[in-house]
Amino acid sequence: MSIQETSLPVDSQVIVAFANEIDHFQVFINNKNSSTNPQSGLDQLNLSSYNNPFTLIKNFKSISSQKALSLIPSLDCELDLIFNQSNLLKSENDPNYKNFENWDLETKFWHLLDVLISFRISEEGSNPTTNNLNSGHSPLLDSNYKNIKEIWLIILWLQSNFPNISASLKPKIQNSKWLNTKLSIQEANIVSFTNTKNKISSTNKLLLYNNKKKNSTLIDNYVSNLDPDSIFIQYPKTIHSLDFQSDEAQFKYIYSMILSKNYPQALEYCKETNNWNLYLILSGYNKQFQHSEDFIQVNALKFWRDAVSQLSIQPNLSIYEKAIYSYLSGTNLQNNLEISNSWENHFLIFSNFLFTKILNESHQNGFNFIQSKIDNKNRYQDKNYEDSNYNTRNIDTIEDILNILSLDKSNAIIKKQSQHSLRTLIGSIISNKINKLIESFISQQSLNAINLVDNSTENKYEDETLIPYPVYENSDIDNANDFEQDNILRILTHLSISLKIIDDNLVSDLNLNSLILLYLNYLFDWKFFNLIPNYINFITINKLKIQAFLFYLSKIFNIENKKKVISISGRFLKIDEFNTIIKETVNRAFSKTSKYYDLSLDINKVSISFDVTLFDRNVCRNVEWLILNDMNIDGVEAIAGLFRRLFLAGRLGSLKEFYRRHDFKKIIKKADSEFVVNKMTSQNRFKQFSLVKLELLEYINFFSKSIEVFDKYKEFLSEHDLVPNEDSRSWHSFEVNSYLNSEIIKPLKRLIDSFLIELTRDRRKEIDDDTLKTLENIRALYIPFLIINLHEILINSRFGGYGKEFLTKALSLAVQVADGNNKLYEHFRKGNKLRQYLKMVAHAAALASKYGEQGLYTVLQ
Repeated sequence: MSIQETSLPVDSQVIVAFANEIDHFQVFINNKNSSTNPQSGLDQLNLSSYNNPFTLIKNFKSISSQKALSLIPSLDCELDLIFNQSNLLKSENDPNYKNFENWDLETKFWHLLDVLISFRISEEGSNPTTNNLNSGHSPLLDSNYKNIKEIWLIILWLQSNFPNISASLKPKIQNSKWLNTKLSIQEANIVSFTNTKNKISSTNKLLLYNNKKKNSTLIDNYVSNLDPDSIFIQYPKTIHSLDFQSDEAQFKYIYSMILSKNYPQALEYCKETNNWNLYLILSGYNKQFQHSEDFIQVNALKFWRDAVSQLSIQPNLSIYEKAIYSYLSGTNLQNNLEISNSWENHFLIFSNFLFTKILNESHQNGFNFIQSKIDNKNRYQDKNYEDSNYNTRNIDTIEDILNILSLDKSNAIIKKQSQHSLRTLIGSIISNKINKLIESFISQQSLNAINLVDNSTENKYEDETLIPYPVYENSDIDNANDFEQDNILRILTHLSISLKIIDDNLVSDLNLNSLILLYLNYLFDWKFFNLIPNYINFITINKLKIQAFLFYLSKIFNIENKKKVISISGRFLKIDEFNTIIKETVNRAFSKTSKYYDLSLDINKVSISFDVTLFDRNVCRNVEWLILNDMNIDGVEAIAGLFRRLFLAGRLGSLKEFYRRHDFKKIIKKADSEFVVNKMTSQNRFKQFSLVKLELLEYINFFSKSIEVFDKYKEFLSEHDLVPNEDSRSWHSFEVNSYLNSEIIKPLKRLIDSFLIELTRDRRKEIDDDTLKTLENIRALYIPFLIINLHEILINSRFGGYGKEFLTKALSLAVQVADGNNKLYEHFRKGNKLRQYLKMVAHAAALASKYGEQGLYTVLQ
């Protein structure tokens, strides 16, 4: 078996509704097993129904049923497609009907699952679920023969899911049965009587003779009396064509009632139409499933079936009347099949045949031998069970019927319908081969579930818009729409979860885990991030569960989506478990992206960039999990490590983006509070944290006093129409001079004097050698960066009456660099920036020379 192409529309409301059912079930289980107060937010009265594991299946059925019902107004055809072939063919080209059919079939699928699985897992099949099957009570369901009961349940399932027959299809009832035949006979008799009593002219003799001959012929073709049995007794005589059409319409309506198991309605209609023969036949059929004493009357039941079977082969009956007798007797299937183009209808006809066949064998051979006969396929043969177009002698099981329908060369419509994916699913449930079908579906996805996470493409990281990328690919469904296989994936995933809840042996761990991982990928691709935790919890291998969590957490970047995931995950995982997963997510992000950062490079080979790479963004977004989950101590340490890595790699653009997403000082305050609340008194732990905190504050100060200052500088120039290195009246403004000095120059000079000084000089003995070396390299990389940028700002601002002041500051900065105490020149030398800076100083000196030798001397002092 394999899933074939079909049109299954994705509906986000359905996706969410199914996930909510999974969520509610888990909340119920957690509340049931919890010793604390139940979680709030969900009505506990509503959740109590989840104590029954079949509630999930019933609710899945309800969701798909509501979807199907919502589509009915859009249909341009009657739902009664059992008999009207032209209407059925028309519907196949109607996208609205295809949509409706998919949801209707899914509803039937969940219903069948509820019926059969509950029956199969009951003790020796003794308590089958027949809810909503309109089954009444049957001794069959009290017997000890599981196979025959299962066939009976399938028949009930098929009948209960037949479409309701529209009231407009109910034929009008004649005041008198065969009225047209009666009137024709009376008219013929009157004409004959008139011709013999009245004198006629010679000119009319020939015409009257011909009329008499014609009426006589007509009377000869009709039955001689209006007794219902006369049509059998007086064959080949018949009734008036209008009466025949009226009977056919009535029998068609009754037949539809029988197929849908509306026997009371069918019996009532027989009474309304004075069809007492069929009324008695139907009463006998209905009673054989209502009263146990009928099973004792073996011979009477056999004679009843044989008699009804004989009626089905009478040539002068309408096709629907013969179909009624064929169905009731379970023989001569061609009468039923030729008036149907519905897979469900064919399935019902064959199932009814098999059921009747087994009953007949039981009556012939003794009911106590049924099971052995079924198992050994040693069938009692009856000529009435043989059909010219189908090898019904080989129909011994329901699976035989499914094979006939799927390979039916005589009816292309039925063969095509049998290939629908949902009918394939239905067949797998009936034949108890769901695991094989799941394996087939998984193999089409070219997926090894266990390796899904580890083999994911590492060099694809999402940007802020969360563009989806596939983890699995199609193989056998290359031409199928993605929505189609995803709907089948949704159904199979929820089927497997339901079966696993009901009985651990109904679906294998490998199949369940594979489907969940595929479905998680689907949810991720379509941005259902908050639904992912609902399903991860059902993964049966703990290591794989953690891997899946880590994988998807590392791919969710949007803050609001992260908050949703954190909120939902709290329902299924203990705090310590989820915190461990968060930590591991961050560690993996650092580990998997480490190859993109060569931190061993000499700083003279590092170029500072304001570009934002996907790799940088990935690790930044993963660190956010600690922040959003209020793991503030771990968060501070991870953020400091992240800043250290990106600073050393020259990734100021990525750091700038990350810096603007969070209030890091607030996070630090929360971390300090955690030490107090949790009474973390370990001196070493607190000392280590204090150093990390100080380092992070240095990085925060760098951005607030430099990167933010540079941006303010650009905005100020733009607002005041100031062009760097070009003279204009604006440069002469006192306001410009004052702003540049207080808001730009001073903050930068202070940062140059203080950046990482406390850690690399005052507290260097408290820091390990590797960390100290890293911090010294960061200072060596960014002190020249700050001085060069400040120098350019000073030179660009030299115009107007304050030009000498700015040039003085630029050359004073050079003096500071050359100072032997600070040894800032060593940072320039280490970063290979000394030559570049000396050229800039020489240029500044040349500009200052316009003030004369005395002026230049003043500057250099």
